[in-house]
Amino acid sequence: MRIGTSLFSVLCLGNVVSCSVLSSLRIRALDYWKPQPSLKWQIVLQESLGSLNISGVDVYDVDLNTTSKAQITTLQANGKKVICYFSAGSWEKYRPDQSLSDPRDIGNKIAKGETSQDGYWPGEKWLNIRSPGVLGIMFSRIQQAADKGCDAVDPDNVDGYGIDQSGPNDNGFNPKTGFNITQADCIVYLTRLATEAHSRGLAIGLKNAIEIVPQIEPLVDFAVNEQCVQYKECSTPANLSSIRNLSFILNTQQNCRPFRRPLSTKAVLLEWSRHSRQSSKTGT
Repeated sequence: MRIGTSLFSVLCLGNVVSCSVLSSLRIRALDYWKPQPSLKWQIVLQESLGSLNISGVDVYDVDLNTTSKAQITTLQANGKKVICYFSAGSWEKYRPDQSLSDPRDIGNKIAKGETSQDGYWPGEKWLNIRSPGVLGIMFSRIQQAADKGCDAVDPDNVDGYGIDQSGPNDNGFNPKTGFNITQADCIVYLTRLATEAHSRGLAIGLKNAIEIVPQIEPLVDFAVNEQCVQYKECSTPANLSSIRNLSFILNTQQNCRPFRRPLSTKAVLLEWSRHSRQSSKTGT
């Protein structure tokens, strides 16, 4: 999750070596899904999934808790791959395993926007990703994903370093996780999550955290990026240089003036560039 409104895109990493990068981790060589470029996707992080057989959609990204095994089985019977979402970096009071978290591992509230007036996500706080207890909870969630038959997992909120290692923004707003999380912490954490997911026969994605792509790319099988238009990451070559293949579709919601329909990532890059040029001429 990123503060502000939602815009989802997926970056698929091609030719990924997941089982030989860190031999000391002893990742078991189980067969798991390797996403390929040009897949189309649908993300539905709410209880009602709507149609389980949308024409032209190859991949569904759904909530791990609220999506049943029967729904996942139906999606797969319809020829869809299923990515199961969970928050790996935050405590959510409405999750069935919320009572398992040690209170000492629960940090500050997560801000919604760029100012304190935007408020905070209700019932959600940062977690201490260095804690063995937190890691154990996430391992259990990965096991739940395997038990439900998910093809992959989409662990969210793994980029807490972004607010802990930065100063106040232009509005003077300076929220923190409460744990002084660093990029190195996130790399270690994601490495362990990737090891566990692959050992359970699951692919795993990188959510946002674009700054650590060079270190994490060998361990993950795809990436999910929110709000690349708002943060101007869609068309920034420096940020995308180590991601070899772009795929899936972009699903836009509010606050995305340049886009009025789902687009391929390639189309997003082109249209955002075009919009940027038009904005510079009109001053919008």
